[in-house]
Amino acid sequence: MDAKAKGLGMTNTNYTNPIGLDSDQNYSTPHDLVLLARYALQNTTIADLAQTKEKRIKAEDGKTSYYLQATNSLLNDKDVQVMGIKTGSTPMAGGCLLALAQTKNGRKILTVVLGSPDRFGETKKPIQWSEKNIEWR
Repeated sequence: MDAKAKGLGMTNTNYTNPIGLDSDQNYSTPHDLVLLARYALQNTTIADLAQTKEKRIKAEDGKTSYYLQATNSLLNDKDVQVMGIKTGSTPMAGGCLLALAQTKNGRKILTVVLGSPDRFGETKKPIQWSEKNIEWR
């Protein structure tokens, strides 16, 4: 994972485990997370799954099924159009959200919120601010 991160230009990232569990040596920066998101979203399966609100899937036995529900409450928000990407929360990292949003004028914005007590509220702020304050050309 570290070699792939470096290959993507993620110069301030280090992985010590593949699932994001807390570790003093497991770290990244908002810039590096944006680079990772841009790369991941090139995969249409990942892009589709990131914006899936809920899904029922079957196990390999074909009999057992599981209901999965996204933890990203902004996927259902009436004020912003968020299309995923990744939520997270651990004791060391706090609440985190890497989000892709589409503004009312069709522009896409990537936001990164780390270490937040209100990751969803803090993600909405720059999205709404950009819709009101940026003149897109």
